[in-house]
Amino acid sequence: MLDRGKSGSKLLVLSDRAKIPLTVAVSAANTPDAAAVRPLVRAIPAIRFRCGPCQRKPGKFHADKAFDHHELRDWVRDRGIGVRIARNDTHY
Repeated sequence: MLDRGKSGSKLLVLSDRAKIPLTVAVSAANTPDAAAVRPLVRAIPAIRFRCGPCQRKPGKFHADKAFDHHELRDWVRDRGIGVRIARNDTHY
């Protein structure tokens, strides 16, 4: 759903479980949150660990009800990322 009446901008941040920001973006206030997630996930930098190869994808994607869309859930799962999104009862 598009909120056409909103003006301004909003800051979107993807962080790890320790709340360290991985990617940051600014979008228009009327952009749905779920639409802005894909570029943020694609922009996650490679993370080097002490042992093993670098990783570019998180193990799980946690989000609130604003991100509860079937297409987004499928897109995240197709990338091999676990999905933990709060259910929005109005969609079901």
